[in-house]
Amino acid sequence: MVDTVINKYLETQLALAKQKQVSKTTSKEDHISDKSKAAAGRLSKKQSKQKNQHRHQENHDKSSKDVDDEEEYVASSEDDCELRLPNIAGSSRSKHHVSKIVDDGDTKLYNDRVAKWRQSLSDVQSGNLSVPYISADIQYVLDGNKQPLESHELQNGLCIPNYIWKQLYRYQRVGVKWLWELHQSQSGGLLGDEMGLGKTVQVIAFLAGLANTDSLTRSGLGASIIVAPATVIFQWVSHFHYWSPSLRVSVLHQAGSHCGNHHKLIRNLHESHGVLLITYAGLVKYAKDLQARKWQYIILDEGHKIRNPETQVSKLVRKFDTPHKLLITGSPMQNSLQELWSLFDFMRPGLLGTHTAFMEHFAVPITQGGYANATEIQEATALEIAKALKAIITPYMLRRTKAEVQEFIHLPEKNEQVLFCALSQEQRDLYMGYLMSSTVRSILDKDNKLGDPLRARILVALSTLRKICNHPDIYLYEAFDDSQEVNEETFGHWKRSGKMSVVHSLLKIWHKQGHRSLIFTQSRAMLCILEQHLQKHQFKYLRMDGTVSVSQRQSMIKTFNENAEYLVFLATTRVGGLGVNLTGADRVIIYDPDWNPATDNQAKERAWRIGQQRNVTVYRLLSAGTIEEKIYQRQIFKNFLSNRILVDPNQKNVLTTSTLQGLFTLEELNCEGDTETASLFKHTKVAIHEKRKLNCKKNTLTLAKNKIAAMKKLAKQISRKIAKSAESKAAVTEDPREAYKKKRELTLHPPHQEEAPKVNTLDGKAVNAPFENVLSELDIINQHVKKDYEENLINETLNKAEVEVSCIEEEVVGNTENKVDITETLTKTNSDDNEKSRKRKHSESEPKIESLVAVKKVKLKKDKKEKDKNLNDDDYVLTKLFAKAGVKNALQHDVVVGLAEKEKRLRMKEEATMKAKKAVRALKFSS
Repeated sequence: MVDTVINKYLETQLALAKQKQVSKTTSKEDHISDKSKAAAGRLSKKQSKQKNQHRHQENHDKSSKDVDDEEEYVASSEDDCELRLPNIAGSSRSKHHVSKIVDDGDTKLYNDRVAKWRQSLSDVQSGNLSVPYISADIQYVLDGNKQPLESHELQNGLCIPNYIWKQLYRYQRVGVKWLWELHQSQSGGLLGDEMGLGKTVQVIAFLAGLANTDSLTRSGLGASIIVAPATVIFQWVSHFHYWSPSLRVSVLHQAGSHCGNHHKLIRNLHESHGVLLITYAGLVKYAKDLQARKWQYIILDEGHKIRNPETQVSKLVRKFDTPHKLLITGSPMQNSLQELWSLFDFMRPGLLGTHTAFMEHFAVPITQGGYANATEIQEATALEIAKALKAIITPYMLRRTKAEVQEFIHLPEKNEQVLFCALSQEQRDLYMGYLMSSTVRSILDKDNKLGDPLRARILVALSTLRKICNHPDIYLYEAFDDSQEVNEETFGHWKRSGKMSVVHSLLKIWHKQGHRSLIFTQSRAMLCILEQHLQKHQFKYLRMDGTVSVSQRQSMIKTFNENAEYLVFLATTRVGGLGVNLTGADRVIIYDPDWNPATDNQAKERAWRIGQQRNVTVYRLLSAGTIEEKIYQRQIFKNFLSNRILVDPNQKNVLTTSTLQGLFTLEELNCEGDTETASLFKHTKVAIHEKRKLNCKKNTLTLAKNKIAAMKKLAKQISRKIAKSAESKAAVTEDPREAYKKKRELTLHPPHQEEAPKVNTLDGKAVNAPFENVLSELDIINQHVKKDYEENLINETLNKAEVEVSCIEEEVVGNTENKVDITETLTKTNSDDNEKSRKRKHSESEPKIESLVAVKKVKLKKDKKEKDKNLNDDDYVLTKLFAKAGVKNALQHDVVVGLAEKEKRLRMKEEATMKAKKAVRALKFSS
């Protein structure tokens, strides 16, 4: 009886596996639809026709207008901001009326503000607690302190007001002292604290100290320039007015309060020893007027804007003749070591030699030694050179991470994960269709028929693949002819995109849990689709991109943080700088990855920074198997490279150099159900079900009972399957085995047929090329898709089936004291067993058996609620996403990039230091 059960079970599983293989092979052959081919063809023609016109218009726009900084530095090939979506009903957002922050560009406004501040400070000191102006010194008095004008004097005479010094964290005081040391040696420096640690406050505290020191000596504050992105420029104004209200801070921008000639503003500010705030685009525009005067300080906020030494702004900023140059950035190195050279060449010219020498002797060896396939000599060389470079730059760079200063700032926990989302069927069809298009073929063949350089064609093709991953309508709308109309009802629907389905599920769950979220994406086109989705589902939100005026951005951020009615804040990842503070939200979605890891990192840092009171969860969404996985892998490599110079030279990497063919490939899941990236970082995978099982296993006795229960359930399922198959066989007159043999015989020995004349066709046209030189659609698909998936699946299915059935035989026969016959075990049913089996179906300790035929389970609401109580918010969300939203895998991002290991070492070091101090103290007391 046992042999019969086993044989029938194996036959059933083999038939199912073969049926899956046949159906998948058939679907592969018909995988590329006519719609996908037509869209790819139209897009290729459209791009080739409009390319020259687009370039001419782009150059004209750049030369004729003063663009916003985020637009100035976004590569047009990687961002689709130019794509204009159709005007869909309800897609226009209402203007949010927010108050503007006013700078001191107008002299009368500045005098009025200072007079109001002085009067408020006098009133507070005299006991009047109701004042119209609030600043740090006034708040200092309101908190019960006296004499706010007293100062804390550092070594060699820098006097910082007490109301500022006492409110700084210890590491921020160290930063102010470091800036003072650089000032005394007239040396430039880089303040590279991790994002969200208050670099702006440290710089303002230092400048306030200089202004508070005798201005007749060389220690006083002279006229200074701060260059910052447009989004944070009024944040600087707000901080200056709060921490140092006596300083005059003016904005040289159309959003500033100054009206009239810019020469007058520059002259007045220079004479009053004030601070001039200007954007990077404004610096280029007014470079000659600014360089004509002598400035004491030039400070670059978000200094990585000059990471490319060949850009116009990088060249102009180096021409300023100032004794002190400071550079502020939370990500000193983002993509390559050349960027690090560019930053240091601005603030410490000559420190890292010439560009050619640095690239040859430092950048190339360190990069080559960072790959997993590097030789031993390359690894050893890279390690020693990285140590030498770190020793050179350390005196002129101050960088602290959040893990290092956690004991001072006490930030809440952060859970950052990468979710691999499945493509929808439409996306998969369009993706494969574009991979087969003439554009991609010309790239892989390195054919130059289109007349464009290979790099430009690659960037266009990769950008198109990214649009398909985001939402098919972004790609299809671009490929539409002018005569075609857009279906406004289905345009941008969330079910047609895998990542949009995940976003839809997340927003529903978070709305019930009471969380507020930030959603970042690379393009305005995707931002419009997300905005339309929020409107249809009545989520109250705010949106900020390059179209929002600079003067309103900081007020919009303040509105979101203070008003809990707004559940979502939509923004492009490139708008603004790292100083954008959005602590009102505790959930972050990074919808699509950027080639630059710092761009995505700054998005999460806008919520996880000083001022955040709740635990933060960050989800990075990637389309499984697509170009987005390659982008994420490149991010990981850049993080390793950056950490090798800035953190620890002993960095190990598991990524190898990527090929051009690999970029244009749709990767299938492997036998274990993992994507390529998930298989590389298996130790970082998130497995909710395994966690829940481990929590439920109390002792070995329960383990044995659960195993026997699962074994009995498996036996009952097999018996039911056998009974069903027997009934179906009785209804069929012909033996299915005989039918299978006949089908197999026909496949192996097909009947002879007269061959039709061969006509070779390519793209629907007859060609004279030999047949062996022409690739069929199936050949091209097989080039882009892994081939061993089906074989491995069948082998894995059969192997698991043999193991499971053998386990049934051994466990039932070995563990039953009365040696009950297996046939009795299979058929034994009573009321108690039925009740227990129903409970076991929903028990958390039940092992998952992948190779069994799916059996419909009855869900008990009571059990479901009890399970959910045992899960925290993040585990509950992941459970829902794995079950319904098409998420294939999830990785712990911090563990992937090595941050978790670093934090662990820091905690161990702190604990060891505390024990050492206790030991020394014990010795003193004992003597």
